[in-house]
Amino acid sequence: MLLPPVVTAQSGNKGTYIVNAQTKIPLQDVCIRNEILESGITTDDDGFANLNKISETVKDLIITCIGDQSVTIKLSDLTFIDNIAIIGLTARVASLQEIKVVASSTKDILKTIGDLDIHLRPIN
Repeated sequence: MLLPPVVTAQSGNKGTYIVNAQTKIPLQDVCIRNEILESGITTDDDGFANLNKISETVKDLIITCIGDQSVTIKLSDLTFIDNIAIIGLTARVASLQEIKVVASSTKDILKTIGDLDIHLRPIN
């Protein structure tokens, strides 16, 4: 597993790593908030979030990350080992629909427009 070691300064500090469920790679910038939409916390570059900032009255955690399935987890269901829980998120599969661009001209003069032309042309 690719998780860095964690040193807790005092007993009672609880944290979680959010990882990709398949690859076990830590996910950064994952939002963790409670069910009543109070301000949440985000994971750091190592996928770690300190749960001490979550109120003790919170029962459910809502975990969201762009590109992954959102998850709601009961705080009481988390298994802590040395005050650390690991939560896996599953990648969301999205399919894009193909689009087709058709051009026509009354003068029979068509020009192929490349990627650079699209990005560099001014918009009038």
